[in-house]
Amino acid sequence: MRSLARDVAALWLERREELEFPLGLTRIAASTESKDAPSPVQVQPEIIAQDGSAGAQTQTAIQADHATLLVEIGTEELPPADVDAAIQQLRDKLLDFLQEHRLIKSRSQVRVRLRATPRRQAILVDGVSRRQPDQKTEVRGPPTRIAFDPESGALTQAGVSFAQRNQVRNWDTEIMRKQTKQGEYIFVSRTILGQEALSLLQIHLASSVIANIQFRRNMRWNDSGISYSRPIRWLVAMLDDQVIPVEFAGVRSAAMTAGLRQKGRAPMVPLPRADTYDAVVENAHIIADLSIREQTILTQAKALAQRVQGTIYDPDDAILHEVTRLTEAPRILLGSFDATYLALPAPVLTTVMQKHQRYFPIQAEGETPLCETAELRLRNAFILVANGATCDEDLVRVGNESVLRARFADAKFFYEADMKRPLASNVPKLDGLVFQERLGSMLDKTKRIQVLVSSVVEAMARSRRFRGSHMRTGDARSPVPSAAPNVSMATFESSLDLHRVKEVALEAAALCKADLTTQLVVEFTCLAGVMGEHYARKQGYSIEVAQAIFESVLPRTAGDRLPQSVAGAAIALSDRLDSLVGLFGVGLAPKATSDPFGLRRAALGVLQILCHGEFDGVALDELIKLSSAAFEKQNISLSGDTLSELVDFIGKRFEQWLLDSDAISFATDDRSSLEDTTTIRIRVDAVRAILQCHRNNPARAYRMLQTLYQLLHEERFRDAVTSYLRPARLVRGRSNLDGRVDPRLFQDRAERELWEALEEAGFGMDRRPFADDDLESMVSALGSLRPRIDAFLDNVLVMVDDPALCRNRLNLCARIARIPAGMLDMEQLQGWF
Repeated sequence: MRSLARDVAALWLERREELEFPLGLTRIAASTESKDAPSPVQVQPEIIAQDGSAGAQTQTAIQADHATLLVEIGTEELPPADVDAAIQQLRDKLLDFLQEHRLIKSRSQVRVRLRATPRRQAILVDGVSRRQPDQKTEVRGPPTRIAFDPESGALTQAGVSFAQRNQVRNWDTEIMRKQTKQGEYIFVSRTILGQEALSLLQIHLASSVIANIQFRRNMRWNDSGISYSRPIRWLVAMLDDQVIPVEFAGVRSAAMTAGLRQKGRAPMVPLPRADTYDAVVENAHIIADLSIREQTILTQAKALAQRVQGTIYDPDDAILHEVTRLTEAPRILLGSFDATYLALPAPVLTTVMQKHQRYFPIQAEGETPLCETAELRLRNAFILVANGATCDEDLVRVGNESVLRARFADAKFFYEADMKRPLASNVPKLDGLVFQERLGSMLDKTKRIQVLVSSVVEAMARSRRFRGSHMRTGDARSPVPSAAPNVSMATFESSLDLHRVKEVALEAAALCKADLTTQLVVEFTCLAGVMGEHYARKQGYSIEVAQAIFESVLPRTAGDRLPQSVAGAAIALSDRLDSLVGLFGVGLAPKATSDPFGLRRAALGVLQILCHGEFDGVALDELIKLSSAAFEKQNISLSGDTLSELVDFIGKRFEQWLLDSDAISFATDDRSSLEDTTTIRIRVDAVRAILQCHRNNPARAYRMLQTLYQLLHEERFRDAVTSYLRPARLVRGRSNLDGRVDPRLFQDRAERELWEALEEAGFGMDRRPFADDDLESMVSALGSLRPRIDAFLDNVLVMVDDPALCRNRLNLCARIARIPAGMLDMEQLQGWF
């Protein structure tokens, strides 16, 4: 296709030359005074530079002064997420523009400083050329057979026309002949003078950089029709001390930036030069550097927490990340609240402070909670971050304490009201919460989960980690050690009681949605599951049941923790499968741009639970059939194509999850926890080679992918690939081979020895001598056959004239090619072929 395109372009060029039409590559010069000595002109536009086959392009290095470029976009306060989006896009688009227009050689050769606050997104680039370097290039003309008369050797009209358009003074010395893949052509060398950076930025900065910054939600605020996350109030564009005249959204650039907003107004501060930006904003008490601002908040917050013998509680740094992007002149203050509120559950207090008020809770010094539902000893103090270098600290503190006190009072009222009712009494109220019109209420969903969870536990019990002596199916009344709140599934492995796990799962499944109707969860929806566990513990349910209630909502987000108990994992799986099967069944599968029920997240949760829980006894199609049966018991009919469509959907999510992650953490030991992992970079062909055979069993696929990556760089894997590849090429496309070998037809010693090696390795029968998921044994066995396979294929002719002998040798090759079948699709491993 590329060759065809090049030939078409060359033919078009010839025809244009013959017709003496301008090529459109350069501006036509003014009429020349004479044919021999045309007046020189400067070539202004970009000349299409040819590749090595059509002429060499070179850069003429012209030393130019360098300058500091400053671009600042001043806005109303941006949402925290948009602060990051704006500055990253501004950096990427501006640097791409500078490199494309040859104002910088590469990103690595310039110093880039980013400054971001809610009201300003600024970038400083040191080392920007004041002027583009001149560019020398060679312009191709017509073929020499058209440009020169074959008899006289003089230029033809086509050649003369080409010379005039390119301002050739001396035809004998400036016109060159060069051989290309399309034949011999004439060329002239031209120099494109570089343009001034100020001029280029004036023309393109607004349209090519600022206008291309996009957000998830934009707004329009004036008649310009331009949209941005928030209204733009000022622009700064400077090259050293020169202002770059730019207008965008009705705002013109100037050498002025806004100071700190005080009493609703922000004074404009002059900028003498671009490189004085940091000093100017610092003098205005603004910390424009995001990392410095974050470190300032963290350092001062920790110091204030130590005053009350505590440490800040922000396990995932979510509050630190957010308040850093909500302020540009942070003021960190210490507040307090009535100690009587510490009687409320810690998750309630931290939720009110973090989610609603963006405060840092303070935990007792040395406190390290195992999880968010564990009892956390808090101090009756908090840390708030105000915005403003100068403010009335007492007034701000009192105001925030008053707001927090009111929220705590509401939470206390809701909590006390909930505690007066048994948790189970909330279950009938679920009938008033609609899950989906055609799928019933949340009470209907709870009943389906109860039906499904027992079968899911049984499927999990077939997993490799629970087989044999590790599985107990004794009396359900037998004592089982209580599981700690953060106990790993491995704890159950040595003494798993199937009946007990079923009992716990069924009891917890009946209550897993009960807290949705409690007053506290209605007010603070993010506490669903957390309060269910708390109420269950307070009301006398076993620790296992309470833990399973909480774990039924996990994982809530892509990076959230996963269920740690078998019962909790079973309920979480049942819940997500019910949503997936039901919504797919009534035609509400996600669309490319819409997923209102969060089914992609639900599918990812299913995959994470199965993979990290090592539940390789669970097949997707089996789970989906079990869930479909639960709907049938409620007389809800689902589409007949639900099974295949949903298996395909989850399978694609599985592949995409592995590939999008780029680097997946794999446990280095089957018994290791998720924290004891190594990071391995994922390869597309390796993922597909496994999923082609095990897409229906995510946990098995995940474990085998770990094994595959441990084998990839070993010599035995290379031997196994070679052992497979040579016979597979011979039988590829021959569907009539059954792999049955008749040793009586052997004529050569090499084929007899190969067959004996196959029998010795256990491949003489139709079944393999190892389990279908034992990838390491398969690779070792196949790799050990390489010497015999090489000897056979090097010394024996397979495609002989004798039909019976030929078929027998092809069946021998087919027997070898089928060794990895169903375990690993080696045809996908293109990187090793």
